[in-house]
Amino acid sequence: MQINIEAIFNDFEGAWHLHRTITPGGTFKGQAVFQKINGGDLLYKEQGSLTLESGEILEPFKTYLYKLEDGRIHVYFADGPENGKLFQRIGEDGRTEHLCGEDFYKSLYKFNLPDHFTIAHEVEGPRKDYVSESVFSR
Repeated sequence: MQINIEAIFNDFEGAWHLHRTITPGGTFKGQAVFQKINGGDLLYKEQGSLTLESGEILEPFKTYLYKLEDGRIHVYFADGPENGKLFQRIGEDGRTEHLCGEDFYKSLYKFNLPDHFTIAHEVEGPRKDYVSESVFSR
């Protein structure tokens, strides 16, 4: 099913409740915000609590920069050692695959906007082997 990338991009703006299941790994609960900057780009910030399977609780924080380019949504790292590097390109079918260092990401974005969307990542590599599913809701 094809989607309208520009409409999807515009519907991201604002605050979202975020619930992420990482298998194996744990569960993240928090908030994500897409804020318009630079005349139309979206700065994504998430924060919350990650409860590991061991019971340990962490408070991670992530930022990405979303840009509408060439008929796709480009997602760039916006913090840490990868700052400014491309993470993913999301096309009209919501699917994307890419190699990030030695790790292979196979991702699926499902949109039921303006109130709900999910992102699923299957990640395999020498140090990574997990599935992450993030559910965003208003």
